[in-house]
Amino acid sequence: NTELLTGKGPDILCGIYPAMGYISKGVFMDLNEAINVDNGFNKNDYNEAVIEGSKYGAHQYIMPILYTKQFYIGNKKLLEDKGITVGIDWSWRDFYDAMNKANQKGKSCYAVSKYSEDYVLKNIVIDELEYYIDWDKKAAKFDSKEFLETLKLLMSIKSGKFEHPEAKPFPKGGSNLEMLENSTLFYPDLYSGNYGTSHIINPYLDGMVLLPRPTGENANTKPFFAYNVGINSNSEYKEEAWKYIKYLLSEDIQFYLSENDFPINKKADEKRLSMELETMKKHGFDVNSTLQAFKGIRSSLNKNDALGAPEELVNTIWSEVKIYLAGNMSAEETAKTIQNKAGLYLSE
Repeated sequence: NTELLTGKGPDILCGIYPAMGYISKGVFMDLNEAINVDNGFNKNDYNEAVIEGSKYGAHQYIMPILYTKQFYIGNKKLLEDKGITVGIDWSWRDFYDAMNKANQKGKSCYAVSKYSEDYVLKNIVIDELEYYIDWDKKAAKFDSKEFLETLKLLMSIKSGKFEHPEAKPFPKGGSNLEMLENSTLFYPDLYSGNYGTSHIINPYLDGMVLLPRPTGENANTKPFFAYNVGINSNSEYKEEAWKYIKYLLSEDIQFYLSENDFPINKKADEKRLSMELETMKKHGFDVNSTLQAFKGIRSSLNKNDALGAPEELVNTIWSEVKIYLAGNMSAEETAKTIQNKAGLYLSE
């Protein structure tokens, strides 16, 4: 960090890192400078949604090489029994409505298995942050009607039939499997980088509905977690660095790297997915019923997690939200406190 922020460091920064700090300090060159003059680079050869979702404004400071996505698995039988329909465009409001509707009809059930609230509820806040923060103007708008509504939605979810008190994500056997299948609507998957993972960890023996993480009320953020590459703006070898990035994006290298993550190269992606489908068919999985949802979810992605708010700001905001969720502060007081702390952070 010290070397990079003082104009030194490597020519290429390759890995998993929060990019906003580097971008704001001018560490990365805009890769559009290379892309726009390279006739041999065609964005149509790659997952354009993921590349576009890695832009900051009109600038392409980072290039995703591999990415993963958090899927939600819906309990097909229970959702059908309760008359609930959800699709890939669902929101956290739809999540809450499904939880409510399920408990108005017949046997009581819960939205998810037993997780920490940080695992599920924190994402509602994270996914909305870009709506409330203007990085260029260094301004925040948490003291707004929209944020108050988000806080109240959070409280409503937490106070309802949100989390099963006994059913755990793992192991999926014995009485735990029975509780998951009979008493939970959704199973928030860990981030997965291949088609098979969600099927393999699916606890619902009577079928699954493959879904993305719900979107926020205002930001419509559909995030993905990526392994990114950026070129040092002070590098003397920008042309060579760009050639290396193209090498990492080539079909053969992308296929080699994609055993546990989604590749960006479309041909490598098709080849990897074809192999996964064949393997799953051999093991008796019904892969075709969820394949279109899987493809639709991936093509809808629009936000590289590396461009999200810095962790220290997220944790500052979430710590105040947790005080509110514990009933120790009103929504209005919470919004005002977060506005003040976010404003101070942005001004520094």
